[in-house]
Amino acid sequence: GETGEALWSQFHGHVPGRFVPYSAAAGAFRGGKLENNFLKTCRWSPDGLCVFASTEDNQIRVFELPQDADCGEKWAPGHDQMKPVLSVLEGETIYDAAWLPTMSSSDPASCLFFSTSRDNPVHIWDAFTGACQGSYCAYTDAEELTAGYSVGFDNRAPYIYVGFNNQIRVYAIDRPGRQHTSIKTFKRANRETTGQRGIVSCISFNPDKSGLF
Repeated sequence: GETGEALWSQFHGHVPGRFVPYSAAAGAFRGGKLENNFLKTCRWSPDGLCVFASTEDNQIRVFELPQDADCGEKWAPGHDQMKPVLSVLEGETIYDAAWLPTMSSSDPASCLFFSTSRDNPVHIWDAFTGACQGSYCAYTDAEELTAGYSVGFDNRAPYIYVGFNNQIRVYAIDRPGRQHTSIKTFKRANRETTGQRGIVSCISFNPDKSGLF
């Protein structure tokens, strides 16, 4: 039906118990080489002025919040008015992406987001220009590049946490490269195992700044 055209929507929750379509960006995800494109991740910026969305076509698109969107209970072509202000292309399937927690549109130097994708390092993207500002690399014991599955940020210090298989690698945000510290999430010793085994697919810190994650 008509509502099937909305691949991505904003909703207003001002009516208790109901959600009303506010604006959408359906057209922004059509017309590419991938016929069956779909959303994978959406993240509001910390200052609440924009949002990015990662999709199956390996792109991350950044949208600004429309100030004159029309509200309505039914889908209408007028709702499809959001256009990306920029997009960045990753080389492979995007696993995760996140904004810099201190991001503010009034401070262009802080307008960064981070992404991790298959067979690639974690990339830093400039949300104003779309330029790649650097990478955080991880290698196996055989010196082969390995990709992280998730990204998260310490809300007490300037570090980015990247989830891998059986471990989390911690990088200083201001020092892209391969230098890191490692937190083993799974250990095997004396026929006993401890910790969380497998891929660390998501990371979230307690907002009370206790360091728990």
